Amino acid sequence: MTAVVEVVSPAPRDAWDEVLATSPRASAFQSPQWTSAVCDAAPFIDVSRLYRMRDGRRLVLPLVRRRETRGRLAMRYSLPSGWGYGGLLADGDLLWPEDIEAVWRDLRSSGRGGTTITPKRGQDHLWSAGCIGWSWEKSPVLEHSLDLTGGFADVWQRAFRSSVRRAVRKAERSGVTVVRDTTGRLIPEFRELYWKSVRRWAEKDPMPYPVAYWRVKRGESDRKFAAAAERMGEACETWLAYLDGRAVAGIIVLTHDKIADYWRGAMDIELAGPVRAADLLHKMAIEDACARGAETYSFGFTRADAAGASLARFKEGFGAEPVHLSSRILERFPVLKTAAATKRVAREGISLLAR
Repeated sequence: MTAVVEVVSPAPRDAWDEVLATSPRASAFQSPQWTSAVCDAAPFIDVSRLYRMRDGRRLVLPLVRRRETRGRLAMRYSLPSGWGYGGLLADGDLLWPEDIEAVWRDLRSSGRGGTTITPKRGQDHLWSAGCIGWSWEKSPVLEHSLDLTGGFADVWQRAFRSSVRRAVRKAERSGVTVVRDTTGRLIPEFRELYWKSVRRWAEKDPMPYPVAYWRVKRGESDRKFAAAAERMGEACETWLAYLDGRAVAGIIVLTHDKIADYWRGAMDIELAGPVRAADLLHKMAIEDACARGAETYSFGFTRADAAGASLARFKEGFGAEPVHLSSRILERFPVLKTAAATKRVAREGISLLAR
């Protein structure tokens, strides 16, 4: 009953929107508008796939490939690094391992290049069971999410640790003010903060600064945040914290139905850190999500190693629960697998030399 009877690529937008509307646990990352933002801001084109199943259900796989690659050797992503998670959408959110297996067989037959799938929370076990042949599992990351079903008063008292509540009060006493926008007008200020953060992250990396900065910057562009705001409209919220009239921290939150996804954050650490501006930003975004009826606030991905420990503690301070998520990678020849192993060995060697 789960056999594929038809595949259409790119997925027609009207059908994609219909499937998205019947999927209560879908997120903004899985919307056609988000795929358009990816293709606007980065060198990708839409190769999403609509599957019509024998039992009448429709499945949609958000999928892009690099613009400069052609033919069956092209790499495909659901979704690229830095753009959130992909995975399958299904009519009524009805999805089984047999569906994954059918889609995996189609991906194997439709391209000889690699395909990377980063499924959302709740789908990871299905992909692990359904992926067969020529696949391997990338090192897992942590995805933290906060249950909002009790409303903000409950979240504030039950989920937030006392240290976070104190941090929020400190920010308020320090005169930090917060502005929310869905028109894109705050994007230039956010982008300025973000590049400051990129430089700070590169300085903390054990790799030589020019290499670390290039690695972080390679996946970014000045167009990225503007494209997200333009394509997502009201679903893309930019929150900025100001101190004495100056932007010191910001976050971007994507919303769809019952899920709010924190996508990007940035700050001037010397100004925002002492007054705990980031804590106040998340508190207000969470409060706003609760007021809109959202049931989940996702804090996004965190490296599941020592380097990600402090960020994980920050998210868990709000009561967010971590779940391990793994990307599934399909490739006939182990190009990506070899590259990942080489990169890991190189990073470990540099870390040892830096001690």
